[in-house]
Formats: sequence, structure tokens, C-alpha cells
Amino acid sequence: MKKLLLSLTTVATLGLVAGCGTVNQTANQAANQVQKTANQAIKTPGGVMVGATAYYGAANLKKFENAAKAQPKSEKAQMDAGISAFDNQQFEKAITYYQKAAQLNPKDPIPLNNIGNVYFRGLKQPSQALAYYKKATQIGPTYGVAWLNLYLVQIQLNQKQAAKQTLQQALKVVPKSNAYYSDLQKDLNSLK
Repeated sequence: MKKLLLSLTTVATLGLVAGCGTVNQTANQAANQVQKTANQAIKTPGGVMVGATAYYGAANLKKFENAAKAQPKSEKAQMDAGISAFDNQQFEKAITYYQKAAQLNPKDPIPLNNIGNVYFRGLKQPSQALAYYKKATQIGPTYGVAWLNLYLVQIQLNQKQAAKQTLQQALKVVPKSNAYYSDLQKDLNSLK
């Protein structure tokens, strides 16, 4: 259940990337987005993803790759191509598109978080994901999902003390209104 919840909240975050939302979108708005697209769920390397049908499949991947090529200076076009590549399990392509997006907007934590997701959830290489999640939390200290991902990868790598410090730091900087704040708090309580 927790994995499904994490996947659903991750999708809400991905909806922010694909749509016109921002990192600071409220939990209610994110929940509404998840509810609106709940009938469009597919299984991806990251789990069940709501709303991913717009990105899944060879035709959609080609569409998003063409858009990324036509708009090489568009962070959104690069992110959309990255999301589609990830959903289609083309992980190296996803990394390339996310790296381009990160270069276009170095102050946006989402592309780095998504690269971490490719390594952690797609390629099953948590040690590679660690640096990307750390960088995402440095660039966007209020971006709750990056903190949650950093914690999860640290747990996976058996770095319990670092994971505890990550959660403690996150709870100092992530707003209580952030959709991930309560998850961060619950995870810290479970470590005690």
C-alpha cells in the first residue's frame, strides 16, 4: 500500500512537470490531479503510475522525442521526452533528456530527482541515484519528494544514520503544507 501511495504521489509530482504546475503546488491540488487521472494507470519501473498513459507506448515516445528535438531549448519538452523514455523503459534515453533539462534550468530540482529515479527505480542502481537526490535537495530544499527519495535510497544502501539525518534536515526545510511532509515525519518516527 505504501509503495502504491508513493507511486501515486510521485505521479502527482510528475503531473507538475508535464503540466503548468510548480514545485510548490498544494497537496490538495496534487490530490485532485491524481483523482482526475486515476483511471489512466499503468505499471512502470517506478510502480503503478497514474496519468502515465499519455507518455507510454512507442508512438508517444516518438512524439515526445520529436518535440524535444524541435524544441532543444525547452525544459518542458526535454522533461516530457525523459518521462516518456522512462515509462517505456528506455533508461539511458531518459537520463539524456533529464540531463538536457537540468542544463536548461540548473535551478530546477525535478530533472535531477528524475535522474535519481532512473538509477534507483529503473536501473536498480541506488548508489548512482544517491548523488542526484542529494543535489536535488540542495537545489530545491523545499522539494519534499527529493528528500523522501534520498531517504529511501539511503535505507536501501543500509545508511540508516544518514537516512535519519536526511529526514531531520528535511523536516526543517520542507513546508508542512508539502504533500510529502507527513510521509517524511512518519518515516522519521519509524526509525526511532
